[in-house]
Amino acid sequence: MALSNGFVMQHKHSGFTLLELLCTVAIMGVLISISVPFAKKVILNQKNKSSLQRLTTALNFAREQAIVHNRIVTICPSINKRDCINDWQQTLLIFVDDTVKGKLEVGDKLLRVIRKKEWGHLSLRAFPTSRYFRFHPNGFTDNQNGTFRYCAGGAGWAVVINRAGRLRGDIIEKC
Repeated sequence: MALSNGFVMQHKHSGFTLLELLCTVAIMGVLISISVPFAKKVILNQKNKSSLQRLTTALNFAREQAIVHNRIVTICPSINKRDCINDWQQTLLIFVDDTVKGKLEVGDKLLRVIRKKEWGHLSLRAFPTSRYFRFHPNGFTDNQNGTFRYCAGGAGWAVVINRAGRLRGDIIEKC
């Protein structure tokens, strides 16, 4: 483009040189390689916290319903949504246990179904049984105490329940 005084105006092109682009890509690669392990740990911690909250919510709900309904409420894992088993990875049932047999029967009222866990490993060590956990109308357990343990990715947590029905959580660094 020529100006009236005879000079030619040049257009300035803006952009990146190949060297600038390669340096940017290299820096981004280093930053991503540093952040990926941290991101995996954050995701693992979030899944663990979510699982902890899911179980404590279920246990608190069962205890609360025992008090509200003034009846015995049982929480247990089940495959067929009737019989309580000792595999806490399965679907959890929370029900008013009028027959007090540790399984969902015709006269019992199903309060909530919590779908099967797809990630991690949940177990219960309890006395006298690990097939179910039961709450009485006063909020106490059925003379049970126990510890739920959850492990995933080498870390996890434990929830301890005393006979008064109170929960206490602990983080487990190594499973």
